[in-house]
Amino acid sequence: MNVEQLLLLNGDNKIELAGTLDQQNQLNFSFNLEAPNIAQSVPEVTGSAMINGQVNGALAQPQVSYHIDVSQLNAADLHISQIAGDGELLWDQVKPVALDLTVGNLAIAGSQVDKASLKITGNAEEHQLVILGSGEQLNVNLALQGKLTATAWQGKWLSGDIQTAYTNLSLNQPFDISADWQHQVYSISAHCWQEDDSQLCIKQANFEQNVAQWDVSLTDFEWATLLDKLELDMPAIDTDSLFTMRTKGSWNIEQAPLADVSLSLSPSTWLIESNQNLSLDIRAFEIKGKVTDNSIVGDVNLQGAEIGDIGVNIQTDSALLTRDLSHPITGNLRLSGIDLAPFKALLPELDILQGVIKGQTEISGTLAKPLLNGELALQNAAVKGEALPVSLSEVNQTIRMKGDNADFNGSYKFGKGEGELSGEVRWLPDLVGKVNIKGESLEVNYQDMIKARVSPDITLAFAPASVDVQGEVVVPYARVKIRDLPAGSVSPSGDVILVEQEQAEATAQQNLKLKLLLKIDPQKRNEVKLDAYGLTSDLTGELRIRNDAKGMLANGEVNLVNGRYRGNGQNLMIREGDISFNGTLDRPYLNIEAIRDPTLTEDGVISGLRVQGAASKPTVEIFSEPEMEQQQALSYMLTGRGIGESSDDSQETVITNALLSIGLGQSENLVSKVGNKLGFEDVALDTSGQGDETQLSLTGTIAPGLQLRYGIGVFDSVSEVAIRYELLPKLYVEAVSGLNYALDFYYQFSFEGSQNKKVLENEN
Repeated sequence: MNVEQLLLLNGDNKIELAGTLDQQNQLNFSFNLEAPNIAQSVPEVTGSAMINGQVNGALAQPQVSYHIDVSQLNAADLHISQIAGDGELLWDQVKPVALDLTVGNLAIAGSQVDKASLKITGNAEEHQLVILGSGEQLNVNLALQGKLTATAWQGKWLSGDIQTAYTNLSLNQPFDISADWQHQVYSISAHCWQEDDSQLCIKQANFEQNVAQWDVSLTDFEWATLLDKLELDMPAIDTDSLFTMRTKGSWNIEQAPLADVSLSLSPSTWLIESNQNLSLDIRAFEIKGKVTDNSIVGDVNLQGAEIGDIGVNIQTDSALLTRDLSHPITGNLRLSGIDLAPFKALLPELDILQGVIKGQTEISGTLAKPLLNGELALQNAAVKGEALPVSLSEVNQTIRMKGDNADFNGSYKFGKGEGELSGEVRWLPDLVGKVNIKGESLEVNYQDMIKARVSPDITLAFAPASVDVQGEVVVPYARVKIRDLPAGSVSPSGDVILVEQEQAEATAQQNLKLKLLLKIDPQKRNEVKLDAYGLTSDLTGELRIRNDAKGMLANGEVNLVNGRYRGNGQNLMIREGDISFNGTLDRPYLNIEAIRDPTLTEDGVISGLRVQGAASKPTVEIFSEPEMEQQQALSYMLTGRGIGESSDDSQETVITNALLSIGLGQSENLVSKVGNKLGFEDVALDTSGQGDETQLSLTGTIAPGLQLRYGIGVFDSVSEVAIRYELLPKLYVEAVSGLNYALDFYYQFSFEGSQNKKVLENEN
């Protein structure tokens, strides 16, 4: 037979075969494989390969020699830059074999080997395999020998050293390997791998008559060191606790496995490293499991000085191994003396975390539908931190579990206010529940911006696709002080449409059903006060808040009482301040009149600003009583007198005062920020006096209860310094130094509606 050329093509890849088989059955063939693009033939593999060689000798005992050259081989997690080598094989009775491969830059499963070699020498009766590899992350030195027959292979693993970035293993003693594929019998003799004081031992590993048997153990393993080397996204754990594991069992491939498994950690102190290190004295940590013909049993036991005693026992049918979650389970959960206080170290934003959890429950039902019966309790819990708007303390809660549902009730304190929390929850077939929140004068403090006492009576019902909130919240006391808007609170321009945000908000509105009554200072004690952007006022009113597909809706009214507005250098009184809601919450209707203090306005004139209309597009006008030209009304509002009304008050003076007022209004925030940097609080730049006696004043608090004021004349160089000290609440002493010296005592008092009533009396 003469084959001049046999050519197989697949894209750019090809296989060529040529040669002869003569009458004496002597072979003389050459073969050549060229695959510049392996992916065209095997899509899962990329790279290039070339293999060429000769087949000579008798047809019954051919001799094969070949050369291999592979470049840039990639397959899944395997990358090899280069493989090169030569080999020979004679298929006679002795079957001599020789193979010498070198591998460059091998990366597998994240481990890098710079250089590796694989060498096979000998024959079927006696051959050796040596594998060497070196690199920064992986070093391997393995040696095996064996004997091959037509139906089996008998060998011995002679030596082994494996060094990786995570572990260093050395073979303690050689062990036997047997593979009889004719009778389907495979076995490995007992042996151990060593790393320092830790041992991985395989006492039994064999497969015979379709049954696999094993007995494997790992003792005294430094697990914390391995976690550190893995660089996981979790706090570092420093401990000398050692891990021990043993598993023993058998598995008939036609049946479920039978096995015993035990895992344990030796007693030790765990130091969990975070901003504040957490130290835990772990006295016992054991996990045991047993699989028999009929059942699966699991036990978990964790004990420690700080965490108390945690125990879980579960039993179920061995049919669970078929992933059938409908089989019944039994067991119990035991919690005793779990102290939350030590875990505060993991939450540096908290100043206080405390409480004790204890209880016991029986477990039944199925894994798909577990049932719990028993009682859990949270005792004397507390949470407090600067980032939290509330200080939660004396939390005592009892949870009674009744199969597929549970009810709970208990008490808590927000600051000095007391409340009750109760409700029920059901987890089958879906998670649904109801929570009742009640409280009286619960104290809320958010970043010194909001200090309030609220009295809620709210019912919250939840289901997988909906949340229903109903009830009322009473705010009898509040102090709201806003100087700067929080980051991100500025809405984008009205012509900007955020599609994803609109969709998310629409979904949230559909899932949320809200019906809430908000009562602000219902007793009208003037204890809800607002201080924001120059506006100081008491608040009172009621809002009924609900939602529908259009968004959050509100009906009701909020009134500004005893209000003043400091802006553009002016100190205006809120004569009328009504904010009405009858639609979406962000579109109230404004009806506000802010006037200059009549006692500082000549001729009995009342002048100010009137703001009316929707908050998104209000109309603002300057008005006066009696009516007069806009220029005169503006002059009365800014300076307290009309243009040209006094011989010593020129039109230039009036205009100067007006421009000065506007300029001060634009600089208020800058002055406040500079003052804060210098250590002053509540820094304000303002004007006082009228006409040619107008002064520019800078005031600030330099210590608790101590205020400093410096003033300088706008139209003259006369300066004045004043220090005011609070002797008692609402009682002050003030010392003034300027052209004249004075020592004055002030007592501040007010009664409900005093400012607005005074304005009305002046009008009448």
